[in-house]
Amino acid sequence: MFTNKNKYLKCLWLIYGLCTTVIVFLVFYLNQEPSSVDITIKNALDFAEYPGLFDLKNFAYTLNSNSCSNNTFIILIVTSYAGDIETRSAVRQAYPPAKLEKLRIKRVFLLAEIHPDRNFNRIEQAAIANEHDRFGDIVQGNFIEDYKNLTYKHVMGLGWVGEYCSDATYVIKMDHDIVVDLFSIVTMLEKLPKRSYILAGYAMGNMKPIRERKSKWFVTYEEYSAEKYPEFLSGWLYITNPNTARLLYMTSKSVPYFWIDDTYVTGLLLKDLKIPLVRLNKYYTTYPEHLKCCIERPKFVCDFWVGPNGGETKLVKIFEMYAEGCFKEKCKKRSRNDSVRYNCVVRWSEENFGKPRI
Repeated sequence: MFTNKNKYLKCLWLIYGLCTTVIVFLVFYLNQEPSSVDITIKNALDFAEYPGLFDLKNFAYTLNSNSCSNNTFIILIVTSYAGDIETRSAVRQAYPPAKLEKLRIKRVFLLAEIHPDRNFNRIEQAAIANEHDRFGDIVQGNFIEDYKNLTYKHVMGLGWVGEYCSDATYVIKMDHDIVVDLFSIVTMLEKLPKRSYILAGYAMGNMKPIRERKSKWFVTYEEYSAEKYPEFLSGWLYITNPNTARLLYMTSKSVPYFWIDDTYVTGLLLKDLKIPLVRLNKYYTTYPEHLKCCIERPKFVCDFWVGPNGGETKLVKIFEMYAEGCFKEKCKKRSRNDSVRYNCVVRWSEENFGKPRI
């Protein structure tokens, strides 16, 4: 009887030991960073499935725009998803070519090619080519549209400026879903003394890589090992000039690729360039509600020049009409009691705060 009991207890202890070992192994495994082998295999599969995703050795322009004219004051390079014709249309309606010409601005949209398996909007290349035939403002590279290819698109734009628009005074890089008051920006730049090199915009400091796997902006230690990013400018919109654009483009040839484009271009590439970032933070908002509050009182200057459209493409045009009205009629300045920054009710959104932007 006792012998059977001892055997029974030994079995229980054996089962307990095995369960404990399995639990400890799972906890240890799940908390580990992915190994370099895992990363290598993943990238190899992606590269095989989507040729050109990680390699630009055979880069060429699929579509290209005309060079700038001699009196171009600002070349505006706008990163855009190739399949999002609607948003580009909204941007063109807000600032049509005739209006840009008066401001001495030339605009091009930066696109990549859509892989058939990633064609969410079912837009064919022929439609993009037709769009370019109509407007002549598309610069498209022969790499694949992918979130992790934004840096390629960004750098392509800087290279294009150096090759086709080097006589412009300033360069503005912006995303296509951003609301902007170009009238106020042009007025400011016309008053600035010319500099050999300039990088101005919303400066981001003390930003840490996101290590949570579920995040869209998850960064592995293999991709970026440091605890913090260098200070950089938000890619929503920043101001530079052709000299700086050309220098950044050339520097990118010797600095390892990193897929978060604004961190890479205006942060990592500056490590040895000694170009200070000019802070224009007070002119930026993360809330589309701020911009709407400005529109409600059209005879008063808005606190902000740059902000998100919040998914409402029509806001781009409405805010442009407000900004142009203020530009022509010299709107009154707001008092602190009237300030949109302190008095406008905004809606909290994870989208405003969850990404490494403003």
